[in-house]
Amino acid sequence: MKDLNGNQIKIDFNVGAIGDRPDRQDTTIPGECHSPLQGDMTNQELRILSLIQRGRTNAISMPALANACGISTRELQSTIQHLINDHGVLIASATGKIHHGYFYPEGEAEYKAAVDQLRHRIISLAKRIRAIDKTAFEEIFGQGNLLEEVKRG
Repeated sequence: MKDLNGNQIKIDFNVGAIGDRPDRQDTTIPGECHSPLQGDMTNQELRILSLIQRGRTNAISMPALANACGISTRELQSTIQHLINDHGVLIASATGKIHHGYFYPEGEAEYKAAVDQLRHRIISLAKRIRAIDKTAFEEIFGQGNLLEEVKRG
């Protein structure tokens, strides 16, 4: 499997869960890429990681996870982003009517489904930005009227 830059990605979907190695606080996290975790984790980060389970069918919703950790959903989102971007933890998320929330992918199919969902979000956001830009161009800057006048010309 390769990332967007064409670099090879090696993912271990069979590593132990937090708590399997009590001698280390920065123990291996399910779904973690083969790069080591950088730096120690906070108790809050470890708590979040301990509540996330393997497999989409075991996904924990954002409100449930935030409530279990005693933090806001915004703080949870920020912490999850930090865990993924700065610690290299492979945490996936899913939306939908059933099995939505955060989880550790349990195999390549779940990993790919999570990435595909993120790509769909990116495309959706790009369309939204384009629509907002068009509206701003026409309404705020008055360029829509100028374009109509040029066309009538």
